[in-house]
Amino acid sequence: MPDVGSEVAWLTEIADLWPLIQNPPHVTTLSHHYYFGGPATNPEVNIPNLLKPATMGKVQHTADAATAAANKMGVRVRMTEGNTFIAAASPVCPTFSLRHRGLPNSLLLASNNYSGINLHGGTGKSVANSVGGFLPGDILLKEKGESAELMAAHPHPFYTPIATFGSEYVMEPDAYGLKFAGEFNGGTFLHG
Repeated sequence: MPDVGSEVAWLTEIADLWPLIQNPPHVTTLSHHYYFGGPATNPEVNIPNLLKPATMGKVQHTADAATAAANKMGVRVRMTEGNTFIAAASPVCPTFSLRHRGLPNSLLLASNNYSGINLHGGTGKSVANSVGGFLPGDILLKEKGESAELMAAHPHPFYTPIATFGSEYVMEPDAYGLKFAGEFNGGTFLHG
C-alpha cells in the first residue's frame, strides 16, 4: 500500500474499510515511517527525551497499531523509513542511535512480525539537497563554535547507517545494530 508516513492510525482506517472494497487490488504489505521527533533545532528533541522509556513505548504503540491493521488484512507490515530526528538530524544522533534505533527498534519490530525496516540515510549532499541545501546539524555545530575540521569529523548526514567521509563509506552505530539484530533471523521471540 502507499506509505502513510507517520500517521499510523490511517492503517487502522484502511484495514477497517478494506472489506468494503469490491475487487480490491492485491496488497502484500502495509508500510509506515517512524521518527522520534524533530527538527534537529527543536529543544525538546534531545538526548534525555530520546532515552526516556516512553520513547520506546511510542515505538511499541506504533508497532501494535500497524501490526493489528496488517493482521486484519492478512498482509505484512514494514517500516519503510525511520530515523531519530526529522529534517536532516542532529549531531547527537550517532552517539545514541545504536541504543535507540539500530538494535532495539529492529528487535522490537521483528517481534511484531515486521517484514523489515529501512532507516533513512544517504550521502550528506543528497540529504542536504532534500532539506534546502544544508544540514541543520551543521548549523547547530557552527552555532556551538565548532571548527570546520571538527564538523567534518561527524558522519554526514549525522544519522545515516552508512556515513560518507569525503569519498569513503563507513558503517555507523545503526548499521552495527542492524547487523547484530540480523543474527537473530530465524529465531523465536519469547515474550515474558
